[in-house]
Amino acid sequence: MSLDQTAISIRPRAPWESLDLGFAMARRWYGPLVGLWLLTSIPVALALVLTLGWDNPWALLLWWWLKPLYEWPLLNYLSQRVFNQ
Repeated sequence: MSLDQTAISIRPRAPWESLDLGFAMARRWYGPLVGLWLLTSIPVALALVLTLGWDNPWALLLWWWLKPLYEWPLLNYLSQRVFNQ
């Protein structure tokens, strides 16, 4: 990992500028991010619906509570793109 060969300039940013950078990264890598999110979140949602039922509010609550499990691939992908790996 070389910090001088990153896809973005690494520097301290204001909160609004960081938010803009996050949206720009999401727009740039939209397709792979949506694919990864669907690939990881749909099986979790299906498992919860099949075990708890379609109209059970606990299924939605558990799906939301388990978000960190299916969001780490997104962060991993973005980190690899930022550091050109």
